[in-house]
This record gives sequence, C-alpha cells and structure tokens, in this order.
Amino acid sequence: MTSEESLELWVKVAPGASRDRIDGWMGDQLKLRVTAPPQRGQANRAVCRLLAEALDVPPSQVTVTRGAGSVRKRLRVAGDRATLTRRLSALCRASVPPAPPSPPASPADQRSDRGPDRGHPAR
Repeated sequence: MTSEESLELWVKVAPGASRDRIDGWMGDQLKLRVTAPPQRGQANRAVCRLLAEALDVPPSQVTVTRGAGSVRKRLRVAGDRATLTRRLSALCRASVPPAPPSPPASPADQRSDRGPDRGHPAR
C-alpha cells in the first residue's frame, strides 16, 4: 500500500467515556473518546469504528498500526489520501468549539510587582 492509498495519524484515546466523540486536534494527535473499556481490544475496535464512520469508510479500512495497548496510537486509514485528509480537516473544524474570548486584563495584572516602589515593605 503506497502513501497515496492511505492516511496515517496519531490519536490519543480516552476509553470509558460517557459517549463516543472526536474532540479535535491536540498538537499533532487527534483526541478521541470512546465508551468502550480498555479491555481485550474493545477500545481499539471502537476507535476504528468511530473514525471509519466519521471519515465515511468501512471499519475494515481503519487499523491500529502502533500502540494497541496504549492511549496513544498510530492508525492507518486505507483510501485516497487527499480525500481522507479533506474529510478529516472538515471534521476537525466542525468538532472544535471556538476558543472563549480572553478576559480583559485587570489593572492589578498590568502593573509589575517588582521593586521597592510596588508595595513591598521597606527594609
């Protein structure tokens, strides 16, 4: 299988979650949650099913290539790499909520607490 015929990606899995979901990117890995427990490959099968459904490919096209016993796994998805990359990008944009706005800085945050003129007791 050539690289044009598959997509490989790192995922971080949280087994035993309240529901199956894709949380989005965490650095270079995709964060997934599955309800299946991490026993006898149940979570691995759930991860493959979840990603297959999200990318609209048969579950048999998603395999764990590294990290079967770990929360960090390497997955291979068989299929056209360009199409899978597009689907994954669209999926992750939709699954990541917008960042909340930063609160305005308070006057206490804006001043420096260094030096004798900044409220330190005199010596």
